[in-house]
Amino acid sequence: MQNMYRSAEGAYASFDFSGLGFIAEDAFLAHPLVKNRLPFSDSDIKSFLLDQNIYSGIKTRLEFDSFKKYFFPHLYLVQEDLDDADETAAFKNKQDLIKNKANQPQIIEERLLKLEVRLKTKFSSCFESVRKAFLALDTDYDGFVTVEDILKYFGNETEFNFNDLKKLIVDKDIKREGRLSYMDFSRWLGGAIHMSEGFYFRHDSIKNPQYDRYL
Repeated sequence: MQNMYRSAEGAYASFDFSGLGFIAEDAFLAHPLVKNRLPFSDSDIKSFLLDQNIYSGIKTRLEFDSFKKYFFPHLYLVQEDLDDADETAAFKNKQDLIKNKANQPQIIEERLLKLEVRLKTKFSSCFESVRKAFLALDTDYDGFVTVEDILKYFGNETEFNFNDLKKLIVDKDIKREGRLSYMDFSRWLGGAIHMSEGFYFRHDSIKNPQYDRYL
């Protein structure tokens, strides 16, 4: 978990995305990081949570202090103050959600707009064409770019929140499936990357004929 999130506050906010102030066991198990990325079954994870006394018959909620203690022990032990700008921002986002539940849609929209700006800036500085950007991200050559592809490429250098990035990609996907075709990708990031090749695209490998449709 520490490899995916730079701060305990950011990680906690992704689990408690609705701003309830706690994480129920069902919400914990349903999180994409737990459900799709851990090589363990639900029963294995539940056994671990029970053994560590994170959830039990008595404890049904995971508060922030306990979350930080279990999953970010180095921060819990040596860093009690929010002396990092990113952690402070993540904590403020969390507090805003709790205090302004009625305005959550607006808060989320503003956060997504800021994320989109950061993302476009990142792409414009890393790639000289949309074609090269798409190829760099689509490492499995299935013709689509997903949240996982973006997080995998940028790794620990980013502060992109999984849930926010997922919402953004669904919005940019014309089919609303949460995966970007080359045309979706070009339409969204073409201007930011200053694409010089138009919307024409051809993969260099003959092993992937599905890319011929972009000619």
